[in-house]
Amino acid sequence: MCPTGYEPTQVCCSAAAAADSCPDGLKYVAKSLGGSCPPAAKAYGSLCCSEQGVLYGVCETPGMRMGMCMSAGSAGCPLGYACSADIGASYCCPVVNYSDPQNVLGPTVGGLCPSGYIAVYPPSAPNGECVSLQSVPGICPQQQQVGACTPFNSPSCPSGFSCFSYAGTEFFSREQIDEIRECFNVYSQDGIIHSVPQLRCILRSLGYSPTAVKTAEYFKKNEQPMNFAAFLEIAKEEHNSGDELTEIIKALKGLDRNGTRSIPAKELRSILASIGERMSHQEIDNVLKQVAVGGMVPHQKLIEYISK
Repeated sequence: MCPTGYEPTQVCCSAAAAADSCPDGLKYVAKSLGGSCPPAAKAYGSLCCSEQGVLYGVCETPGMRMGMCMSAGSAGCPLGYACSADIGASYCCPVVNYSDPQNVLGPTVGGLCPSGYIAVYPPSAPNGECVSLQSVPGICPQQQQVGACTPFNSPSCPSGFSCFSYAGTEFFSREQIDEIRECFNVYSQDGIIHSVPQLRCILRSLGYSPTAVKTAEYFKKNEQPMNFAAFLEIAKEEHNSGDELTEIIKALKGLDRNGTRSIPAKELRSILASIGERMSHQEIDNVLKQVAVGGMVPHQKLIEYISK
């Protein structure tokens, strides 16, 4: 629960910083598709607004779904997603603004995104693209965020701040999250981790090798009870990936002057011949042979090649 005037906001935000674009004091709850909105919400252009202000995810196609969920809000959904308002069965759908190119970092790599971005699968990018978690409606400006927090645990934020459970950092693919959840459920049938040995057993089953001391630190710093959401944060830290991938994708985006998500093969040849450890003409030819398509090199193919 949050104090009066605050919104349940994995980033700590001041209520004064949270804002929406809906008129008459109403709050954004979902993206409007063809004028359709969740119950008790009204369409204002492309926005659905209501007095309640609980976010609903919207999936343009079934391919955008990230599993089923049981109730409105972010509970049971990955970061950047929330339960849809579908009648009968609800699914985890995006709440990030993937329609704005400014929020899109680039294509996913095997469904993975760098820290701070999540994979979304709109019709225009069925293989997935990485969208900034800073585009979740209602999140306070990045300069006013004071750190990570544990959802539904007010003491994890300083006085005057609340925890924004839709944002945070995420870099696991949907398949990885499903695999981690399956392993978690095997060793924690009630959905809670109760001890350090239990936590270490699950981590080791996933292929991680934390020391007993490190595992105890994880257990101590996370508020109890330790549910799947809290465990996923520990798995991210153990995974210890994302920084190098971030730099590669950002560098390619900086070179993409026309927004084609590709780079001319000639330009890539020049870059490979002039930076870092110099490559021979034969080595460069071999790289281009594997990634170039019709004189252009798609970012997706190049990133996949580099990350091998």
